[in-house]
Amino acid sequence: MYYALFSNGTSVEKGTFTEAKSIPYSEYIIEKVDVTPQNSRYLIYKHVVLDINGNPKILKIGNFELIDISSDIIERNMRHVELTFFDTKNSIPFKEKITSNFIDVFYTDVISFMEHLNSLGTYEAYQNSLKTEELKKEIANLKDSLNRRDEKIRSLEDELKKLKEG
Repeated sequence: MYYALFSNGTSVEKGTFTEAKSIPYSEYIIEKVDVTPQNSRYLIYKHVVLDINGNPKILKIGNFELIDISSDIIERNMRHVELTFFDTKNSIPFKEKITSNFIDVFYTDVISFMEHLNSLGTYEAYQNSLKTEELKKEIANLKDSLNRRDEKIRSLEDELKKLKEG
């Protein structure tokens, strides 16, 4: 099965590469191959980004390349796809997982993720941005805890004041 993908995130499914290639204005062609072993309990598909000649192509955005799309495993209505990227600036491979249909999230998750990585410059900067977000959440939780503690202290002080007056 072949998919012609468009920049707005939609796709058209075709039975042959020639049919998919003939779809005007498509930006990518992805081949989806059933690699499910016989007697398997779940379906397994392999996705490959193809160039205009039908050869496998590494998807590159800035300093980042999508070098491998692991098998799309469908088990109990859950999908698991592991993507291998390469930070060409620092020569670092790294993996990310998605739990959606690869074709459906190609633009919304994969391309936008690579564009986000590229805007940050390096995979290390991306990791630092994730840590920063985690720390911001932790700070917000700690501030909330402090506010609740301060309210409790004020409440106890008011109670103590009333008891001393009474």
